[in-house]
Amino acid sequence: MTDASALPSRERPAREHCWCGASATEHLWSGRYWKGRIARAALVRCASCGTIRSGALAGITVGHGDGPGGTFVNLQPSGWERVNAPIIVRHHMPGPLLEVGSNTGMLLDLLRDAGVSGAQGLEPNPACAAAARARGHRIDVGWFIERDTPPGEFANIVMSHVFEHTDDPLGALNLAAARLRSDGRLMLFVPNIDSRRAQQNFARWKPLNPVDHVWHFGPPTLAALVQRQTQFEPVAIFTTPLEEPRWTSPRRIWHSLEDRFALRAGAAEQLVAILRRR
Repeated sequence: MTDASALPSRERPAREHCWCGASATEHLWSGRYWKGRIARAALVRCASCGTIRSGALAGITVGHGDGPGGTFVNLQPSGWERVNAPIIVRHHMPGPLLEVGSNTGMLLDLLRDAGVSGAQGLEPNPACAAAARARGHRIDVGWFIERDTPPGEFANIVMSHVFEHTDDPLGALNLAAARLRSDGRLMLFVPNIDSRRAQQNFARWKPLNPVDHVWHFGPPTLAALVQRQTQFEPVAIFTTPLEEPRWTSPRRIWHSLEDRFALRAGAAEQLVAILRRR
């Protein structure tokens, strides 16, 4: 394991404009953030559309991770992958499916086990892509840009905890619209910045990750972004917990009960958008 303190630090300047084109912001939070990296981070809210984005970052020390250039390869599904697979099975259209940011194929494993055929992946980390191929999946190495994305017309495109990483979310929607057939489905899964846990304490909310997450959406701001791409219409926008309920200890029981109450209020930690290509 790499000692982060021994790695060179770098900075990322603040993004000048929101996806909506506005530049005026209000400051929400700043502090130190740790998740395999060290950073002095900030969050700002767009004064026009309300979307929250990561501000300037300083002191970032990149060790290992599952992003581009990373060395860490995780072979076990995360909680949200087990939550998301049934949602995808329920909403997907028959035909080819592309998972963007497929990591080592963990979600593709679950979809295959559920009987979804014709699924393939796009993954920027070559080590993760190689691991996914070893599990029998068809994987292209690259990011969700026109040059890297496989050609053809898909019935479904899935972005599970990937959309918040994209530099240009409106451009990603445009590319998805170009790669989907009419009546195809785009399924977005992102952390919900308006969730109860996030609002209680930004700094301690595990999915925050301002080092890697450029955008932080809640239901109103994700809906506003989707409305800007007129080739999509929402089928459903809803929230879910980030993991299945577990009743194995008092702490996990309490956590699962909190998830259930937040879900009923529409304020759970994951935000899901199922979109139909017109």
